Amino acid sequence: MEERIHVAVHSAKDLPSELQAGSTIAAVLTRGPVEDLLISKSPMRLEALPQSATIATGSVRRQRQARWRRSDVKFVDLRGNVPTRLRKFAASDWDAIILARAGLERLSLPASIFEFEGQKFFAKVLSTQHFVPSGGQGVIALQTRAEKTAIVSAVDHAPTHLCLRAERECLRLLQGDCDLPSHHATSLNEWASMVAVREPVQKLTFPSTRNGGIATISSTAKRCPTPRLSQLATSAARPRKIPSD
Repeated sequence: MEERIHVAVHSAKDLPSELQAGSTIAAVLTRGPVEDLLISKSPMRLEALPQSATIATGSVRRQRQARWRRSDVKFVDLRGNVPTRLRKFAASDWDAIILARAGLERLSLPASIFEFEGQKFFAKVLSTQHFVPSGGQGVIALQTRAEKTAIVSAVDHAPTHLCLRAERECLRLLQGDCDLPSHHATSLNEWASMVAVREPVQKLTFPSTRNGGIATISSTAKRCPTPRLSQLATSAARPRKIPSD
């Protein structure tokens, strides 16, 4: 590390599961909304999109989950920050795009109906029962050198940090990063003494859940990807082309 900055600010879901040696996630901000949004140019639910509709998203996770609900849809790649993606959508003939709700809200764009550069868009929240978010989604992470964590400790939100640790541990055990089509969501009980990790495997309508104490996050995560971690890791890591219908 060149030591030219003190803190790096990231969307936690975009961080690799293994950080560079000597660095750490020193603090996280209070978690924003974790849902994904279906963005369209007219009011539209995923189930109501036209036959063989085109959805733009660069996320394999989102493609897989959308295809579970609509096997006929086609996908095109979409990259860039939120304004860039909205501009590309406005200039295209795509039927919809999928974005993270947190990204829009941080730009003060409401998750319902909004206008961007003269184009009206409609946003439909995708239920987390069917669209489990990526590990770290909705979380802003502050990365520092390992010996400099104190400079951001005052802003750390401990409950969010615990959930992020569990989600990242699941991802680390799968030897994956933000490109892996894996999805996790955690929640703490009301006493903040237990963490629950949800991880859908294959085509589960309702994700499976693993519970564990906050002192044993690693072992809780190990029990999350079922039926067997090694089998799932091998399957998830193998490149697979999504067939077009």
